[in-house]
Amino acid sequence: MLVTVAMRVAIVTAVVYLLLPRGPLCPHCGIEMVALRNRFFDRLLPLLQRRWCLECGWMVWCGAYAARRITPAT
Repeated sequence: MLVTVAMRVAIVTAVVYLLLPRGPLCPHCGIEMVALRNRFFDRLLPLLQRRWCLECGWMVWCGAYAARRITPAT
């Protein structure tokens, strides 16, 4: 019985993670959202980020997004 419960929790966790928005853009207005940093949550849940849209005020937990570094042309 414990195995069944653990499997259900794992499946629900995976589905919820896959449904989280990815990337830096707000799904409502398309403006880039600002990452809200918290030392505790960054260590506890490294695959998730809290993001806030400056335009519409929408706040969401989303999948971690690694920003691309732009290197200047020489």
